[in-house]
Amino acid sequence: MGKTKQVQLAVIGAGPGGYAAAFRASDLGKKVILIDRDPTLGGVCLNRGCIPSKALLHISKVMEDATSLAKMGVSYNKPEIDIDKIRSHKNKIVSQLSQGIDRMAKARGVETIQGLASFKNNNEILVKNNDCIAIMENSSIYSNAKGNTKYSKIIELDAQIILSDIMNINKEYLIINDQKKISKKIKLKYDLAINRRIKKEPVAYITGKKEFWKEIFLVNRDTLVPRPETELLIYKIISYFQYKKINILDIGTGSGCILLSILKELNSARGVGIDISQKAVKMA
Repeated sequence: MGKTKQVQLAVIGAGPGGYAAAFRASDLGKKVILIDRDPTLGGVCLNRGCIPSKALLHISKVMEDATSLAKMGVSYNKPEIDIDKIRSHKNKIVSQLSQGIDRMAKARGVETIQGLASFKNNNEILVKNNDCIAIMENSSIYSNAKGNTKYSKIIELDAQIILSDIMNINKEYLIINDQKKISKKIKLKYDLAINRRIKKEPVAYITGKKEFWKEIFLVNRDTLVPRPETELLIYKIISYFQYKKINILDIGTGSGCILLSILKELNSARGVGIDISQKAVKMA
C-alpha cells in the first residue's frame, strides 16, 4: 500500500469550485488536500477552457478594432500572425494564474496532489499516479443536530459557523466544548438559521458577514458574497501597481471588498466605489 494521508476533507478537482471549497475549508481550520489529475491547478476553466479562450479572443478583438479604425481615417498594414508567439502569450497568462492559485494553496496550508482520484470506500480515496491513499476522518454536524434527519443536508462546517456566530464565540471554542448544552433561545435561533441554510441560502447571508483578504466584510442580499478566487485579482493588482499611484473606480462595488482590500495594501492609491443599489453602498 502506498502513502496514507489522514485528512478531514479531500477535494477532487482543482477548478474554480474545487479550490474555492478547499480554501474555505482550510480557512475554517480543517486539514484539506486538493486532488487533480492535471499537474497545474485551475481545472478545465483555467488550463483549457475559459481563460485560454479569452486570451485568444482578446487578440482577435484588438485586430478587429484596428481594422475598424480605417473608417475613421486611420489605417494599418495587414497584421502578421505568429502562431508560436500567440501560443506563448496564452500559455504565459495561464501559467501566471495557475501559479497564483498554487501560492494561495500553500499560504493556506492546503496540500495539492496530482493524480486520478477514485473512492475505495466511504472513507478512503485512492489517488493513482501518486501511489497515495487519502483517509477522511468521520465527522458529523454539531452534536445538538445529531439524530435529526433534516440536518443531514447541512455540512458540519456550515453548522459550526452558524452556531458560533449566534453564540458570539470562535469556532475553535465550539469544537472543544461540543458537549456543552445551549439555551432554548440559542437553540431556536440556530434552528431558524439551519432551516434557511437547508433552503440553499448562503451562510454569509445568514451570518451577515464574510471573510475576504483576511478581513471581515458585511454582506446581505443586496451584495454578492465575496469569493476566494477574487483574491487572485487583488493579488495581481497589488503586484502590478505596488510602487505606482493609481486612482480606482469600482463600479458595482457591492460589499466593497475588492476596493477596500486594494486600498489597504496600496498606500498611494485612491478609490471610489459606486453601486446602483443604495443598500449595497450603505453596507460597504
